[in-house]
Amino acid sequence: METKDCLNIIQSFVNTTPDKVMFVDENGTRQTSYAEFWALTQKIAALVSQRLGRRERLFVPIYLKDSMEYFAAEMAVWMTGNATVHMGVSFPPERVAYIMQHCEAELMIDGLV
Repeated sequence: METKDCLNIIQSFVNTTPDKVMFVDENGTRQTSYAEFWALTQKIAALVSQRLGRRERLFVPIYLKDSMEYFAAEMAVWMTGNATVHMGVSFPPERVAYIMQHCEAELMIDGLV
């Protein structure tokens, strides 16, 4: 599946069923609607674009635990025409530094906006 297809599918759900639940966290205590997810995704995409400008095809590491926020960050990076690099939060600092150096990352998403 192409990245654009994935983005278009989610956008269609946002347009047709914005209040429908898209994510439920692993212990079921937090639910996120399509509209909430899309708003966070757009906010992150705007920050990525602001930081990287209009340049595309850059690597952007994401250093977040697997979560709705991780997926929103991943989609936001895709929306800006860039590629994500998954970095597990359990990675030792040396591995994180190695990845950052070798993918020539100018930006790492490591917290929520």
